[in-house]
Amino acid sequence: MLTFLRKHQKIILASTGALVIFSMCFFGISQKSNLPTEKKTVVLGKAIDGSKMKSNQIEEMTNFLSYLSNPHIGLLSSSDDIFIKDVLDSGLALMLIQTYWPLLEEEMQNRLDSYQRYRPYVHPEMRFLSAENVWMRFAPEIYGALEKFKEEDDTKYANEFYRRVWTRPVNTYAKNYNKFDVSLAPLKNHIFNRVKSQLKVIEAGFHKKCLIASNLGPYTIDLKHSLNQGNFVDGNSLLVEESRNHSDWFKYTKKLIDNPNWATEMGERLHEHVMKHYDLNIVTKNRAEFYKSIV
Repeated sequence: MLTFLRKHQKIILASTGALVIFSMCFFGISQKSNLPTEKKTVVLGKAIDGSKMKSNQIEEMTNFLSYLSNPHIGLLSSSDDIFIKDVLDSGLALMLIQTYWPLLEEEMQNRLDSYQRYRPYVHPEMRFLSAENVWMRFAPEIYGALEKFKEEDDTKYANEFYRRVWTRPVNTYAKNYNKFDVSLAPLKNHIFNRVKSQLKVIEAGFHKKCLIASNLGPYTIDLKHSLNQGNFVDGNSLLVEESRNHSDWFKYTKKLIDNPNWATEMGERLHEHVMKHYDLNIVTKNRAEFYKSIV
């Protein structure tokens, strides 16, 4: 081996030197080509003092705030003074929102919808395992904030199609009927549901609410379907067949949104039926007559 190296040492040294020079040239050029290119600076608007607000300045401020918010640094962990003074109080946040609202609107609306539908976690089988119980014991400040949030007036979302309605005391349950126009009563077909009472029918009728219900069990006693080949006919509700569960709920709801007068009329008809058959005086009289007949 040593004899071979001595014999060809000039060729080996020349090849090794050429390889080193080629590698240095190649990687040097490659690293140079990968250097970040300078970003184009764009004028976004004017600050409150009239000076130009440039994109590179916003980027620098964002990086600075991100750096200060780093949990390992902790400079903003207990105070948001910099953000409040330099972004909110200066009017910068308002200017950015007004300028870029068309780009932000969809995301903000999605966040609002998400907040309105928020529910703290509750274990599906062991109800005592819940986020609220954990917060109550280990983070009372979070639990207190949640309770305050739940007490907010949800009527400000009255014109939204979907909105959060927090659980209320049982003696205020019926007031929820004032917050919607159409009542839904779906039932899965099994023995327990087939022998339920028609309570949802009575509640909706008492409050003059249009009712879309499963054509099943208790809902077949008082309800009469109001559509025939897509046209509104004599009836007091809309009934969904079990085989149409995944399509007719949407179709009927959409039809009532497009024809609100139908919903009003069906609610009135259901109210008439309920008051005629389930008024407490009438029910008591019929029950008394029944007892007399069997004594």
